[in-house]
Amino acid sequence: MSSAIHVIAVCSIAEGKVDRLIELLAGVSSTVSASEPGALQYEVFQTYDVETKQPNGGVTLVERYVDQAAYDAHAGSAHMAAVFQTLAAEGIMSAPPQVSYSRSVGGFAKC
Repeated sequence: MSSAIHVIAVCSIAEGKVDRLIELLAGVSSTVSASEPGALQYEVFQTYDVETKQPNGGVTLVERYVDQAAYDAHAGSAHMAAVFQTLAAEGIMSAPPQVSYSRSVGGFAKC
């Protein structure tokens, strides 16, 4: 069993704020990569309608850290505090994200 921490956050976004949320989350990814050696993955996904293949206003964040300490360092970082402050100040989120934390117990990843 891996000690890696996987985090999936499904965002609840205020009307008209999807692009700004993507800008903030994608923008901080380079800082996460450069300053957090325990961060293995930090990807922002925009959901889409399967039939129309068009964005449907959803954003999901997928993160992976080598262990709990790496996740804790990320969560307590100054750059993430700044992101959360901006989210609140600009009213970007309509509700807190639905976040799930997990560890792999089987299967594989080819990435």
